Amino acid sequence: MAEQQQNRGVTQATQPGRLSNRQMFFLSAMSALLSVTIFPPCGFSALAWVCLVPWLYALPRLTWRQLLLSHGVFVAIFFAIGISWMSVVHPICPFIILVPLYIMCLPFPLIYAVSVRQLGLPAVIAAPVIWTANEYLRSFLFTGFPWLYWGHSLAFMPEWIQIADITGVYGVSFLLVLTNGLVTSWLDWRFPVQTAPITDLLPAYSKWRLGRLFVYTLIAGFLVAATLAYGRYRLPQISYRYGPRIAAVQGNIPQDIKDDPRENRQKILSSYTTLSLGALGQKPDLLVWPETMSPYDPQLDAQAYSLFHDMASLSHTPLLIGSHRFALDFTNNESISYNSCYLFDDSGKISDYYDKVRLVILGEYIPKFPFLPTLMRNLVGFMPNLASGQQHKVFSLGECRFGTLICYEIVYAEDARALAKKGCHFLINITNEGWFARTCELEQILAISIFRAVENRIGIMRAGNTGITLNIPPDGRLQAEHMLTVDKSDYFASLAPFMQQRLANKKMVAWHHLPQAIWRDDVAFFTTVAEDWDFCSDKGRVKWKDFPGIFCQKVPLATGETTFYTQWGDVFARIWSMVTLVWVVVLVYQWNLRRNACPKK
Repeated sequence: MAEQQQNRGVTQATQPGRLSNRQMFFLSAMSALLSVTIFPPCGFSALAWVCLVPWLYALPRLTWRQLLLSHGVFVAIFFAIGISWMSVVHPICPFIILVPLYIMCLPFPLIYAVSVRQLGLPAVIAAPVIWTANEYLRSFLFTGFPWLYWGHSLAFMPEWIQIADITGVYGVSFLLVLTNGLVTSWLDWRFPVQTAPITDLLPAYSKWRLGRLFVYTLIAGFLVAATLAYGRYRLPQISYRYGPRIAAVQGNIPQDIKDDPRENRQKILSSYTTLSLGALGQKPDLLVWPETMSPYDPQLDAQAYSLFHDMASLSHTPLLIGSHRFALDFTNNESISYNSCYLFDDSGKISDYYDKVRLVILGEYIPKFPFLPTLMRNLVGFMPNLASGQQHKVFSLGECRFGTLICYEIVYAEDARALAKKGCHFLINITNEGWFARTCELEQILAISIFRAVENRIGIMRAGNTGITLNIPPDGRLQAEHMLTVDKSDYFASLAPFMQQRLANKKMVAWHHLPQAIWRDDVAFFTTVAEDWDFCSDKGRVKWKDFPGIFCQKVPLATGETTFYTQWGDVFARIWSMVTLVWVVVLVYQWNLRRNACPKK
């Protein structure tokens, strides 16, 4: 008996085709590192078609223990780098979130590996289906974290994302993982798995015939071509009008100044008031201040209310002001605070308000777990305790109706869809990314916002404290005239004096300059904030974040069509989620049969 167990252990350790721990780590880390580069700041979106191949190839060749470790390696590297901007709040933040992300993303490697081994599914079929289902799960599990979806990597390539008006971002993710799965299937045919499955209860891995691979290749090629053809067909067809002229004020107030309104209240109000007076001179139909840029609640603070009342009434211009709102809970005898925005009419009266519905976990509220409040207080020195609003509101501006999404709410497709279904002509996303100045967080959330516009064929204005302030048209195509920018040569001079003192000679690593920085002498990888630039336009090198300015333009309106996505939502992702559940049921059933068939000792 002991000899049999010893032989069994030796056999498992030396089985041909199984990967060693070193190979497992190398392939998992390679995929994670390649994958993180497809998103900003690098934005090597071409790699999105193949970057998962090493990991997909490795997963069916791993033991259970290796599988869990491989997933940990991929998640740790991919998310720790991809959301490293969270470290601005506290260095430990990106690592705290890795635990829930590990759980949220775990279904994919588990179901994929066993499906390939036990059900005999090729990677070209299993990978895109299960990946799409897992992304959908990630949209709501633990309140959801729909960030860094594979489809987001193509946000700045309009021809490839037009199918989002049918499938949402999930259709683009499906397509990208499909090509990764296709390459993996060819590798599996050339280097088939010759080992026993992950457990002794699973049958040996099947070899794929060359003819079937050609069929898969033709189908995948057709889907890729059809997606591109649909994009090129739809883009010239999409027509939209421009609506009210809206002025957004970008004050560029650093978060440390904003966090101390008593000390810096006058500095905040002075910066935004000066810019607002300049914006009102352009005769807008609505003036917008970003998220929580009013230092105090206008309903309770006489100076704040007087400022906005006079600004609106004297200029006969409605205002949309981001602010905290305070209310009394007479039941529990306590004060409640909301992340809100107020709508002042052209007579200076508060006509309506909206309370943010989707709060950022740990950033705006703490779940009711015993250890979390103490942990947060010790880590970041404060206890977020905002209350959430009840529903999304629709405001009126002349003949147009619009909805407001505050900051992080824009990443939830269901929220933008709900406002589109209520008949909004455009959306305004007010946000304060002062926390994440000079990081790629701003480009990442912009990529997500582009999908919200395409999915519902609706115009979106983003008004940010530090950027990126711009209009997103219903077709998702960004153009220089749609955004607030400043020329590189004028950037440093545009900053407030105290900001110039802070940033003088401050060094930085310009990841967004890759790969051009490798072969071009005029593009620097190591540079200073004063010499940095974000992208090249027809006017030359420009900045689109981290500077003060005024953006005053007519907002693009919705096309008037009700897209398939607006009508039916995430039905595409739900279909593949149901297919994945069926596979799981079949896997459990087969495992049960084999377990019962084993002779009992």
